[in-house]
Amino acid sequence: MLWVLALVVLLLDQSTKSLIVAWLDWGESWPAEGFLRFTHARNTGTAFSLFQGHSNILSFVAIFAVGVLLWVYWTTGSKSFILRLALGLQLGGALGNLLDRLNQGYVTDFLDVGPWPIFNVADSGISVGMVLMVWYFFMNRDEDEATSAVATSASANQIGTGRCHQCTDAMRYGTLHPADSNVPDTQI
Repeated sequence: MLWVLALVVLLLDQSTKSLIVAWLDWGESWPAEGFLRFTHARNTGTAFSLFQGHSNILSFVAIFAVGVLLWVYWTTGSKSFILRLALGLQLGGALGNLLDRLNQGYVTDFLDVGPWPIFNVADSGISVGMVLMVWYFFMNRDEDEATSAVATSASANQIGTGRCHQCTDAMRYGTLHPADSNVPDTQI
């Protein structure tokens, strides 16, 4: 799913940018006024038009970000549908904006919503993917803490289940194999 979603975001991003470039001159908006408009803009910075004029550096940052996203996927991404969704959205968006930077030296933006900075489909994919990723790791952290508490509780209960204290200590310090943990006290 990650690769399909990344490809869909990339194709949607590039096709909408091509339409805007074909239909609107740079700086032109349609409709001319209103809360939601299509405005052809060129962005040499990052999201929210920060760091303008640093497109070459931002291209390297984008390549690094794609590498990090792939690393996160290979280490944890196959575990959860939400995480695969988040990574696919971010990867497609990062590749879409990177392709613009490499081909044009800037990113084409066109979605003009009220007072919000002008953005594009790739920016939307990256933003939604980031929110989903933060949510996933926040929710997963709570799940990991609950799993850890259950494991600690189970470990504490095992001490009172007939295992001798010497066996428990030996297991804790690695001097007794867990398979031998039920050895009677007389054989220690």
